[in-house]
Parts: sequence; structure tokens; C-alpha cells
Amino acid sequence: MRFIDTFGGAVTHLSDKFETFELSKKQAEIKKYIDDNPADLATKVAWEAFLKGTQKTQRQKNAEMVQYIWCATDLATGRKYQATSSAKLGNQIGASKERVGFAYRNHTLTKGHYQITRKEILKESENIWIAEDQVTFKVITADTAGKLAKKLDAHPSTVV
Repeated sequence: MRFIDTFGGAVTHLSDKFETFELSKKQAEIKKYIDDNPADLATKVAWEAFLKGTQKTQRQKNAEMVQYIWCATDLATGRKYQATSSAKLGNQIGASKERVGFAYRNHTLTKGHYQITRKEILKESENIWIAEDQVTFKVITADTAGKLAKKLDAHPSTVV
């Protein structure tokens, strides 16, 4: 029973039981089997583990599709800050990542004078190269490694 509650064990058990690895296509059949055979606890546990595992991978896949550049504008001085994460932006302006996220969602100012915005920079179909200057915290983007290297005044082999 211990092995069945892992994703790999669940796939093995279910594929042996239903003679296919395309378990998502057999959902109706598997659900009907579980309803008709309540005594087969192993199959029920394996099915629940399989569903949990596939939902987790779907969430991870969706999470990787879009990335953002977080931006803070100091309304008092006009200075702009950019970072690849809310935590890094928070470090630059002296605020927590939670405070940065809260200010972005609620359209409020952080620390009384920082306006938080974010720009979408990466979708699944695009490849965007990103470099973050650790001194000035400026974010530089390009669609190829060669173009990014040119913007950085570096050889393309050092960018990859």
C-alpha cells in the first residue's frame, strides 16, 4: 500500500490494472470501476495519488509560462528600480516581498512613495534572455543570446 500512494507507484498499479499508460483517457472507466468495487482500496488510493500528481505538474507547467519584471518608481525622486522577482525588488527599496505584492495588487504605494508595477516578459512560445546588473539592479532583456551579449558588451559564449 505504501508504494501505491506515490505518483510512480500509482501509475504502475493503474497501468497494470487497466492495461494502458494513457490513464487520463480512461478516467470515466477508472471512476466507474472504483464506484463499482469499493473493496479495492489499493486502486482508489492509486487513483487519488495519480490525480494529485497530474494536478501538481499542470500547475507547475502553467507557472513556468509567464515571467515578470517587477518595477518600482519612486514618485518623490523619479528614480526607477527593476528586478526579476518581488523579493529582489523589495531588497532594493527596503520592503518585504509580501509588501511589494500587496502594493501591486491593491494599487497602493509602498513606503509612502514607491509605485509598484510589473511587465510580462516571457511566454511559453518565446525565449527571452535576461541579465540583471547586481550593482545598479538594472534588468536587460533580449530575444537571443547574441543580442544580449551585444547589449552587455560581452562575447556570446559568456552569456550562455
